[in-house]
Amino acid sequence: MRPQHEVLASLADLARAGAATGVSLRLPASAYFVRRSELPIGAANDFRTLLTLDFERTMPFKITDVYLAHVLETTPASAGKVWVRQLVVKRRAVDPLRAAIDGAGLEVERIDCWDADAERAMPINFLDRESVGKSASATNRSVWVMVAAIGGLLGLGTFLLIQKHEAALLEIQSQTERQKIKAKTVREALAKSQSAFTEISNFYRLRADTVTKLSVIEELTRLLPDSAWVTDLKIDGATVDISGFAKAAATLVPILERSTMFVNATPTAPLTFDPREDKDRFSIRVQIRKAATNLETAPEVSR
Repeated sequence: MRPQHEVLASLADLARAGAATGVSLRLPASAYFVRRSELPIGAANDFRTLLTLDFERTMPFKITDVYLAHVLETTPASAGKVWVRQLVVKRRAVDPLRAAIDGAGLEVERIDCWDADAERAMPINFLDRESVGKSASATNRSVWVMVAAIGGLLGLGTFLLIQKHEAALLEIQSQTERQKIKAKTVREALAKSQSAFTEISNFYRLRADTVTKLSVIEELTRLLPDSAWVTDLKIDGATVDISGFAKAAATLVPILERSTMFVNATPTAPLTFDPREDKDRFSIRVQIRKAATNLETAPEVSR
């Protein structure tokens, strides 16, 4: 491989001798990548526009950063359509060489590609838009320079084929779908966890608020003197209303206050003497101490 300075020196010598006025560059297969599209034959005059618009829409390159060209294929296509191969090369891979050749006194008139499969040059010119009417035969003093022969000068990188690009997009889409499924699973698990938390909280609240009549009756039987009995018992959550008859009923409130089950004993009606029973009629309301204790000691549930 000839060094850059030797290649440019040779081109400058040709320019000074008048042996050449222009240079044609031919890119190797490693310097460009290919996109294939199936287009209607009737739109042949607009292939360049259609391919350019599709390139801007689907590819991650700016149109100002690349050279584009296209060529028709002979591969069988759908009825009324033809396969078109679009060739893409980055400007930064070619423009430094163009500038160096301009500095040597020559002009780059044509840039085409070498088709390694067919072992021939492709009938394209990336500069068609810039130099309308120019071609390789525009002058008999044009020098062909194979870019592959001065690859070290260009520092050309190998572009991924469009198939790899599409495969990468498909992989991204696949990963996105998998992440969506995982996110849905997490949301469902979170919803179930919240539901379970609510049910457990309700259970402890119900257990704290619910005291059976049997346990209340057992406690009253233990506390009340033999001269007192209960005629009515109502339990509403942590509130218990007790009604009955007793000798010296005024002493019942302090007795109930000393209970480990009851708290805040309060008369709800004045004491009245019942001559038939020969006892005082009483009505007392108490709060169940156990309800508050259960609620405070209920275990925490992680959300």
